[in-house]
Amino acid sequence: MQYIDILIFSLIAIFLIMRLKSILGSKDGFEKNDNETKDFLKRDQTNSKDDILQKNKNFVPKKVSFSGKGLKSVEKADENFKQTDFKKGAVGAYKLILQSFADGDLSQLKKLLSFEMFENFSESIRNRNNDGEDLVIKINKIINTKLLDGFVEDDVSSVTVRFETNQTRILYDKNGKKINKESVDNEKVVDVWTFEKETFSSDPNWKLVETISEN
Repeated sequence: MQYIDILIFSLIAIFLIMRLKSILGSKDGFEKNDNETKDFLKRDQTNSKDDILQKNKNFVPKKVSFSGKGLKSVEKADENFKQTDFKKGAVGAYKLILQSFADGDLSQLKKLLSFEMFENFSESIRNRNNDGEDLVIKINKIINTKLLDGFVEDDVSSVTVRFETNQTRILYDKNGKKINKESVDNEKVVDVWTFEKETFSSDPNWKLVETISEN
């Protein structure tokens, strides 16, 4: 009789287990649905990230054109323009351009001059070479450097600088003889140069576009 009771309870337990399994469903089914949900969320997050990256990639900052007169206008158009720093850079450019011109270094001049100025300097160097002449320029002293004016127009910034120096400029003919009328020896030389740069250009260098001598 005891064995019969155990058998009956066992059958009842098996029935209840089967009943619960049919109602709740299998574990494998839940894992499949859970994985599909994760995959969907993953795809959705990936797409959202790609969309954001694509939007950022295609984003182009709006360029605001500005025009005005005076050095303050140049500062407003170009946040990197600082008068003190520009003055130092202009002195360096002044020395380098004069030295490159004397040496006939066209590759260096091309980096520092506008197209028109480069053509003028190149022609002068060619004429000098054709005549067999040799030019020596030495800047003995920078007396004063002053930013005279500036303006911005059509997204181009322009700054005019006055250089007051003591220089030695000697031009020798093909026989090595000094050409006096084209030479100065430790004399005061005043040059007024104008530099320009496109406001939105990735090139940070200013280029010489005009030269005037006050001597």
